[in-house]
Amino acid sequence: MSDKALIKPAQIAERLEDAGIGSLVYVDQRGQVQSPARYRNGTVARFVALGLFLGGANWLYWTIGGPAGLVVGAGLTLALLRQLPALFRLRRAVALLAAGRLDEAEALLQMIRRARWLPSAMRAHVDQNLARAAALRGRHEEALAFEESALSRTPDDRRNRARRRMLEFARVVTLVNLGRVAEARARIAAMPRALDGDYLRAQYAAAQLYIAFGEGKHDFDPAYLREQAEIALSLPSARSLVGLISWAEHCAGRSAEAMRLLAIARERPGEAQVRRLMPRLAEWMETRPGG
Repeated sequence: MSDKALIKPAQIAERLEDAGIGSLVYVDQRGQVQSPARYRNGTVARFVALGLFLGGANWLYWTIGGPAGLVVGAGLTLALLRQLPALFRLRRAVALLAAGRLDEAEALLQMIRRARWLPSAMRAHVDQNLARAAALRGRHEEALAFEESALSRTPDDRRNRARRRMLEFARVVTLVNLGRVAEARARIAAMPRALDGDYLRAQYAAAQLYIAFGEGKHDFDPAYLREQAEIALSLPSARSLVGLISWAEHCAGRSAEAMRLLAIARERPGEAQVRRLMPRLAEWMETRPGG
């Protein structure tokens, strides 16, 4: 059996509350998690639109230029279709990342990145996933370089707002890991208002809390922390977010609530991931007594 046959498509969760370690979520332009059916329908619609575009373009070139125009249309068709293998490889690399097969994922992503005539948007996707792989290895300087590269290639428009926010929040976390907490604070302060989707709200809360963790203090309102705890406790993969809220409650002197949340966080899956993605938080969680 070939290696490709052993790689199953990464599971896409129905809701953010259903997402576990190793599963993916489909996030729309608002930062809201959508169903796998919505993802499949969108993918089919994009391929149909591509087919209609190529058919229309070839008909137009034939009408205008005859055989010579058809040659131009065929060149355009070939140029666009050449991107499909890279797209399928990228999807396979994402599945490998979700499965924790970092060596294979990184090798495949680097191969895609070296391809000639790779569109800037696809290169941004590749760099975003290479940043994730580097962060999962604890190589935070490298992760930051890939995050910066992906951001530079991602347009700041309506269609890409959610992707840019995800990259910006990831960069904030990386900066805290590198000890550049003041820069992380400045970066998040300069962002436009948070989008209203559930996924990005959770990411924003985690980034804000991790910055405060890096600073060693916070001024979060108790009601805000209770609200975030309620959200985090509904997410089975939110070990880091529950841990950060535990720290915030501890910092505010509410020891009983801090210990309760810490005990819950320690029971959540993803211990190894948190140790790599938020090593300072992982150390705090591991060295705190009780829970």
